[in-house]
Amino acid sequence: MESGTFYNENKANQLRRIKLAVVVFVTFLLQNNSSLFIRPTDVPVMLLVPLIVCIGMFEREKWGMFFGLFAGILVDAFSAESLCFHSIALTCIGFLSGLLITGIFRNNLKTCLLFSSVSIFVYNTVYFLLYYVSAAGIEADYIYINIYFASVIYTFLFVGVFYVIVRAICSKKKD
Repeated sequence: MESGTFYNENKANQLRRIKLAVVVFVTFLLQNNSSLFIRPTDVPVMLLVPLIVCIGMFEREKWGMFFGLFAGILVDAFSAESLCFHSIALTCIGFLSGLLITGIFRNNLKTCLLFSSVSIFVYNTVYFLLYYVSAAGIEADYIYINIYFASVIYTFLFVGVFYVIVRAICSKKKD
């Protein structure tokens, strides 16, 4: 009964992807609700970026791209000024992390730390350049160092947590 095996495999994949979608949604809630997540200062934490990197690493290009798009749409839907920036950026991050794992790098924690740090830095820097350089004027460097660069460092602290969570969901259990 080949069709039964194929159905069970697809059912397992669907269940895994539903779990990942729930993790993305819960992470979105933690990221955007200041009362649910501890923030030592007013520095925002961008939890979805390392999560999308991890999902892209384990699910590869297509599903990394789709989960990045899902996370980006969630952020854009509740953001006043972004004009689809988050959707485009997180989609690209998910796709590129899956693509680089498929072709060049190995899927391990060191690679995840590297991809996440670069992705967080680029994500925050591009967002800052697009939305705050012209508005901030003279104090742009102060805002970048004290808010956006601090956000990169604060977000980097959670990369290992997301790697372990996504790895646990995506690992294949041997019977």
